[in-house]
Amino acid sequence: MTGACAVTVSFGLNQAPTSDPGRWTGSWQTTDATGRPVLVVDQSFVQGAGVIDYLPGCVNQGVTNNSASGCAASNSYGGFSFVPGKVLAIRFRTTSSAGATVQIFQLGGADGGNTGASVPRLWLSTTAGGPALASSPWCDVKGSSSVRVATGPGYCQITQGTDYYLNIEATVLTSPYPRFKLNENLDFY
Repeated sequence: MTGACAVTVSFGLNQAPTSDPGRWTGSWQTTDATGRPVLVVDQSFVQGAGVIDYLPGCVNQGVTNNSASGCAASNSYGGFSFVPGKVLAIRFRTTSSAGATVQIFQLGGADGGNTGASVPRLWLSTTAGGPALASSPWCDVKGSSSVRVATGPGYCQITQGTDYYLNIEATVLTSPYPRFKLNENLDFY
């Protein structure tokens, strides 16, 4: 065979619409400025400030009481799995008292341990998959233990009544694909 060869890569996100269906109505897909696919979801509980989300399986009101059953046991959602180059963006809105005290989003392993070999990146932005807020290094972090994004005085500066996206991307390919447990920040619902 001679000549150019074209290869098409599908990320399996074709189940989600490509435009925003509205708050608490389900997933939608977009791309970031570099062309990476971004799956945008709502948190597990509608207006559930400070709750636990099991990712990627329990989003868009998918709820479970433990990490080993139901949606929490799944390492995929709508064709999305945590692999390098794919971003899960969870949409949150800040409360009327947001930013007054230090609050934390904490990402760990779904079964209670560290985030492990997938070395996830966790960042807060104003657009899905967009650049991290520049107000503090606590707005964009990655690591192999527990990963935290902090808001409030001296940390990520946020505005009350504003939509933000908590973006998560695995930076290292692992098998099986990772599952995470997210403790939500009390300044967001």
